[in-house]
Amino acid sequence: MNRFEEERKHFPAALTQAYLDTGSTGLVPDYVYEGIKRYMEGRVCRGGDADWGGKDTVQMIAETRKSLAGMLGCEAEDIALGSNTAQMLAIFIGGIDLRPGDNVLASEEMFCGQRYGWYYREQEGIEIRYIPTDHGKITLDMIRKYADERTRVVTLDMVENTTGYRIGAEEIGTWCHQNGIWFVSDAAQAAGAVPIDVKRMHIDFLAGNDYKWMMNFGGAGYAYVSEQLRNTLKQRTVGWMADTELFKAKKKLDSVTGAQKYEYGYPNVSGIYGIGQVARRYCELGAKNIEQYILSLNQYLEQKVSELPYVHFWSDYPLNNRCGIMILTLDDSCPVTNESLQKAGVAARVISGEMYGAKRAMRIAVHYYNNTEDLDRLIAILAG
Repeated sequence: MNRFEEERKHFPAALTQAYLDTGSTGLVPDYVYEGIKRYMEGRVCRGGDADWGGKDTVQMIAETRKSLAGMLGCEAEDIALGSNTAQMLAIFIGGIDLRPGDNVLASEEMFCGQRYGWYYREQEGIEIRYIPTDHGKITLDMIRKYADERTRVVTLDMVENTTGYRIGAEEIGTWCHQNGIWFVSDAAQAAGAVPIDVKRMHIDFLAGNDYKWMMNFGGAGYAYVSEQLRNTLKQRTVGWMADTELFKAKKKLDSVTGAQKYEYGYPNVSGIYGIGQVARRYCELGAKNIEQYILSLNQYLEQKVSELPYVHFWSDYPLNNRCGIMILTLDDSCPVTNESLQKAGVAARVISGEMYGAKRAMRIAVHYYNNTEDLDRLIAILAG
């Protein structure tokens, strides 16, 4: 039995269905559930600050920072914790010093959570240049065509939500670094499934959440903020979590220098625990091992789909631009329906195929708790 078949046992929901919708919501492992349940029971039955496996809450939060840092290739002091990706991105969007006439480059397909955030900076005379994609792709050459001497920021989804395209982050980040441009990435559809090394990729700010590929209950987010950026980013609000002496009421703030300074009051501790446990397990399983396993499922589905004349593998990118998200387009003769998927115990949906040049499509998302049997169940429904 391979390591991921063994790991699959920690996901009860994966054992009762072919769950192919992690791009929307990931499954929660039993070790996260059990740990949070123990905390909840302790708060209800004993009161006070419950135990986190021998650690108090402050120690647990510190462990989560360390685990996230290990996953992202940075230091624990570079990690800020919060509620979701959009909230964390707002730290950068609201705090970066931009002047009227400066421009920000982004993908036309950028997720709305960040697009909405930039709307208010546009009111200040900042130009947001949205770069059209080519079959979902956005490359360094495409970015260069839109950049000029007033470009201050390049902000991209590490993995694009609607296509599954994974950007060439290292190449883009290196170019940004060489040209004095801040590089920002939304990793909500990437972290936990593809390797990320923020230092090697020259990422200045990265944000993510907990309920997709990080397989938690929701309500926790995190950000990597580089030391260089922390020295530049304006901070207009502050809370007691930014002080060097927590739980000690003082007349004057003595701020930490790490990314914790962007945190406010008492956080979602159960969410932080869960995301920390998943990050720790990610590091134990190994980033490359996880990536290779997920890509093997990607290629397996591509091969199986090629045998069906009325289903097409739309996300046919080079392997290093692929991830766990795949788009299938469906001809009219394909018999699959949402009802047939549900009846067969396949958690996936038929959606509009308009943006893919088809009437119908499916977004399939596989994580390391999936296996080829899950994909065989999908293929059986597609085949009719």
